[in-house]
Amino acid sequence: MLPWAAFAQDPSKSKPNDLLGQGTFSVNVGVGGGTGSSGGTYGRVAPKAQYFLKNGWSVNVEGRHETNGRQSGYTGIGLTTRYYVLRTNKVTVFGQGGYFYGQSRNRTYTIEATPTGGVLRVEQINRSGTVNAGVGAQYRLGKRWSVEAQHEINVSRRSADKPTSLTQTTIGINFLLKEP
Repeated sequence: MLPWAAFAQDPSKSKPNDLLGQGTFSVNVGVGGGTGSSGGTYGRVAPKAQYFLKNGWSVNVEGRHETNGRQSGYTGIGLTTRYYVLRTNKVTVFGQGGYFYGQSRNRTYTIEATPTGGVLRVEQINRSGTVNAGVGAQYRLGKRWSVEAQHEINVSRRSADKPTSLTQTTIGINFLLKEP
């Protein structure tokens, strides 16, 4: 365990922006929440793999699982790109855009008008694409670790009659797997 801890934390070899260098590969797990046009507050878990094509420009494969209690939820996968507009040794600021595809479910509970007075549950499942745009910042904790905060909007047409949008803020932790 000690060699792993030394590998993960050795700050003596840190260089400015080596978390954002061409050829760098990192993983992230984010948790967060937000509100949407379909009502209520949402919770999110979002794992991500990130690869830098150029210094400060990455492509990402992200998973998303969002829930609004037992009422609704979304599970999907997407491809995004990020560009880091401000890069210092400790703090970076980025913009992100991308596309997700996934499945949403909405549950409606109504009281059934029968002699038994039972509850009728109606569940609607949709598959749809979502356009994503966001801004965020990262703070470097060590040679391989950083934390990030991101605020974004996701717009989709999950129903035939109107588009829906979801605004969320996510806090995540990044770990650098491969240096350039």
